[in-house]
Amino acid sequence: MRDVAQVRDGFVPQTNIIRVDGKRGVLQPVLKSGASTLEIVNGVKRRLPAIMATLPEALRSTLLSDQSIFVSGAIHGVLVEGAIAAGLTGLMILLFLGSWRSTLVW
Repeated sequence: MRDVAQVRDGFVPQTNIIRVDGKRGVLQPVLKSGASTLEIVNGVKRRLPAIMATLPEALRSTLLSDQSIFVSGAIHGVLVEGAIAAGLTGLMILLFLGSWRSTLVW
């Protein structure tokens, strides 16, 4: 194997450099495993001020990316489309049966 590849037990060493406002920084990704994205993001946002209070004042924290925005949007979209589908289904049943009572019983 050593003729065609470097084999090691572990991850590839990180080689990228993070810059924020022209200064070097550190990127700390938060990955989830088997939990709700919204719960993870809300928990991190809730605990971050307490964590930052224990660190030196020169250290700043900036939120770079928040995937919960897309998850919240998707949930909202599913709820809206479900409500539209339910309304249109009820309207079609009313048109075919011609009776409010039969439509509500369905």
